Amino acid sequence: WCQNKGSGWSLGAGLGEGGTAPVFEVLSPEGPKALKIYNAELSAGKKGRIEERRLDKQLALKGHDCPFLSPNSRK
Repeated sequence: WCQNKGSGWSLGAGLGEGGTAPVFEVLSPEGPKALKIYNAELSAGKKGRIEERRLDKQLALKGHDCPFLSPNSRK
């Protein structure tokens, strides 16, 4: 995947594995990013639709202005 992105992209360390997929660090020309590779079983059929709804809810929070959801508000 990184090779297809072009120069400056490389796979870094594994960052962990949640209930749906392992997550890897990707080093890019724009800085570090995360790459989540989903289990095929969770990407299709009924489980895939459930996962898609969950992700839609997460994406709906993008750009929010709630200070309680900010990573900097954790203490």
